[in-house]
Amino acid sequence: MASSILSSIELVSATDIDRITKIDAPKVSTNQDAYIQKNQFGYYILVNTWLMAIRQYSRYGWIRVLDRIKRDGLMSVIASASSSSDQLIRGEDLSDTVFRNIFTDVKGTIHVPHTPQCAEKEIGRNPTATMLFLLRYPKRLSPLENDLVQKASLQDFLNTENRTKLWQRHEYSPYLVNRVREEMTLLVNWKEVTNEVIKHMTPEHIVLTGGANFDSRASLGEKLVALSTTEPRYFPRPFGFPVGIFFEGGKTEYWGYDNQYDVRPVDVRAVPKSYKASRIIAMETVRNQGYAKAASLILDRYMPHATPIHNQGINQELARIGSIDGSLATVDLSHASDTIAKMFAFEVFPKGFWSVISELLGTHTCINGTMRLMQQMSTAGNALTFQLESLIFLAVAKAACVLYNEFADVPVDPEIVSVYGDDIIVPTEAYETLRDVLSALGFIVNDSKSYASGSYRESCGAEYWDGIDMSSYYFPRFPLEGKIGSSVEIRLKYRRDSFTGEMADSLTSLVGLQHKLYHVAYDASQFIYLVIKSSFPKMTTSSPDSQNQDCWDYEDTYSVRYAPAAEITHPKKGERVLKRIKVEGQDRKLKFYPGTKYDLKLGSVDRALAETMLSLHNYQQFLLHGPRYEDPLLELLGISAAPPTVEQAFGKLTVAWSMKEVDYE
Repeated sequence: MASSILSSIELVSATDIDRITKIDAPKVSTNQDAYIQKNQFGYYILVNTWLMAIRQYSRYGWIRVLDRIKRDGLMSVIASASSSSDQLIRGEDLSDTVFRNIFTDVKGTIHVPHTPQCAEKEIGRNPTATMLFLLRYPKRLSPLENDLVQKASLQDFLNTENRTKLWQRHEYSPYLVNRVREEMTLLVNWKEVTNEVIKHMTPEHIVLTGGANFDSRASLGEKLVALSTTEPRYFPRPFGFPVGIFFEGGKTEYWGYDNQYDVRPVDVRAVPKSYKASRIIAMETVRNQGYAKAASLILDRYMPHATPIHNQGINQELARIGSIDGSLATVDLSHASDTIAKMFAFEVFPKGFWSVISELLGTHTCINGTMRLMQQMSTAGNALTFQLESLIFLAVAKAACVLYNEFADVPVDPEIVSVYGDDIIVPTEAYETLRDVLSALGFIVNDSKSYASGSYRESCGAEYWDGIDMSSYYFPRFPLEGKIGSSVEIRLKYRRDSFTGEMADSLTSLVGLQHKLYHVAYDASQFIYLVIKSSFPKMTTSSPDSQNQDCWDYEDTYSVRYAPAAEITHPKKGERVLKRIKVEGQDRKLKFYPGTKYDLKLGSVDRALAETMLSLHNYQQFLLHGPRYEDPLLELLGISAAPPTVEQAFGKLTVAWSMKEVDYE
């Protein structure tokens, strides 16, 4: 039923999607068949919802967009739409005829009383905000099997590394480095923070972070296994006696004071980001990331007010003010952390602090099994990178403001500067000076995303035009998986979002998208709702005229199924055995023997050893942090939470069947 309803309202059929994916596949993938197969569902949702959103504001514009998609492929049209959005925010006329005509329709439609309006954004109320939404909606599409895009992104990373290497070969301007160093010394109580970091660089202060690592997967059990090899001192016995000798395979000499201690590799990979590029991530070892995270928590407490690393709202509000009166400029950098050379960081940070903190940063990158000496200070995956880059760019921005004041008639206030990672906000008068200083120090200013004139400003994902919110809704970068054809089916495969780090599946991503589109593109929202209902009939909805948005939650429709096993009974003994099979021309009889193991990357882990490791870990956490409480009320009542079980830490038990040859008598 749902499938027939979908076919009656869809603007693009499964057959059309097949042709469109075949146009795009050669451009981005070497495995074209896999690309077509795995991305048809995502294409189907994106193209239909995008065209439905356009149709809501342009009666015939969607037809011309569809014609172009069928002719040139989806990627080409997304690129044209993205280019048009850049022209729009610069106040230029749209060079693309199709999108220029759609914008004309939007300006005429936006005043129609029955046009849906978004409660949170200006989409549906402001023509420019609405057009930006239509142009930008598909730009985060991240197809699967786009290995050519991933390869290009990794090569871009290597090119940036080579560029950083060349910058380190010639001396940085001593004058500029000294000015940045002077500002850096004023940002933090460096002696105090250094002493505290040193004090906490002991095994009991390691902080285990979420997500996978260079030497383990995401589970607590995997991390404990990795630490038992690289940092056996993490597992103290009561009264502090070392237990490293009890862990088979523990190699303490690899992490002592020999040369191998200086090799701290990171695994560099490309993960989904957008239609044209992949996000580069780097996974640290459990040990290195654990110490880096402990140090970052300390540094967190000393960060200056001008680096509000836990509050994007400050930069966003400053961007809004700058869009109104033009007093502030927003600056964006390309490859920001990748262009901070180790030599530059060594020059500008206080020597005592750098000597301690540099031991927690990676030394080598590993890409497709090839190890290379790392040229940049640290990758974005290191727990310290965000704080360190924020401090560096804050010092550079303040130095630029001071330099400007030395030559300007009207000085600017360096205290107005605000930095969130590589999002920099400075007084507009100092923008050109900052741009020159950044370029002279090897950084790459993204001119297309930096704004010092006009009425547009953008920072930390917030966009304003003369104080009006211009931010948009986007198609999820999380790859949507499913199948289309005689029926539509959503496949539930959990993945970690490359941007937020959260685990999600196609259903949760579609429900989130349906909520976003509910007020700004109702037909597209209803289309997604029907897609969801076709796979999950028990999806619940909000009541009519409710303030809640449509899709709400679903009842579990899964049932646990066990894989069937072929069994026969022994003709004499009545034992269950596997049916006869031919092996090397002889009849062999095989028997199932069940056994239990932990599903760990490093293989089966002895349960007694696993329980010992977990008990020591829990004991250490209790000594360090005290009892654990699940909520404030239970803490008030003094009811502590139970420590995690072996199953919770190491994953669910799996049944492993072994086959043993038996002979009939």
